Amino acid sequence: MTDEELFEGAQRLSNSQQRDYLGNHAVDESQIERVESLLRADQKKDSLLDLASTADSPATDGQSIDQIIGNYKLLQKIGEGGMGTVYMAEQLRPVKRVVAFKVIKAGMDSKQVVARFEAERQSLALMDHPNIAKVLDAGWTQSGPNVVDRSVGQNASEIANDSGGDRGRPADERRTALGLPYFVMELVKGVPINKYCDDNRLPTEQRVRLMMDVCNAIQHAHQKGIIHRDLKPSNSKYSPKG
Repeated sequence: MTDEELFEGAQRLSNSQQRDYLGNHAVDESQIERVESLLRADQKKDSLLDLASTADSPATDGQSIDQIIGNYKLLQKIGEGGMGTVYMAEQLRPVKRVVAFKVIKAGMDSKQVVARFEAERQSLALMDHPNIAKVLDAGWTQSGPNVVDRSVGQNASEIANDSGGDRGRPADERRTALGLPYFVMELVKGVPINKYCDDNRLPTEQRVRLMMDVCNAIQHAHQKGIIHRDLKPSNSKYSPKG
């Protein structure tokens, strides 16, 4: 059985039953460890949308990536969760700018995870709020040292209606054919909202106004079907742009 098949079979079982199931069906101990890692990540129920896309997030390893994916050059890892990874990246064309590039981890691309990722990506693309980072692009990678995007240049409405430039095919078939799904967002440049308030010694009234802006953005996200699940000051940034 493949890792994905084992993961899908064990996912429906209780924690106590999972080890017995893996012991009876896995090829070896290394496969058990890989699948258990996937199960632990799945239990966290984290989302790529919950990972910070901020320029001041610390790099996980402090090393540059220097890998090209379609029109994007990955510069540095700035966030990581159980399901996915976020990179600071440079868009090379048609315009040059620095963006946040979010992609599912290899090994986490089961049918269920990919379907959830696509649903979240489409919902996020529909959001239009001045205090929420915008989706700029989306697509699927291909295998190889320089993976290629199949849907560069989509706007938000196209992303919402066509996941990965391969409309009409089931998510698992597109995953097999194209690689890993990703999306690109604005890279937010700012400071944690609590740090901004403390550094500038803002009075209570001004702090409440800022929190009202945050709450309005959250309400907009909820209306579009997005639940953040990781709200905290480090994920709420203040910048002159809002």
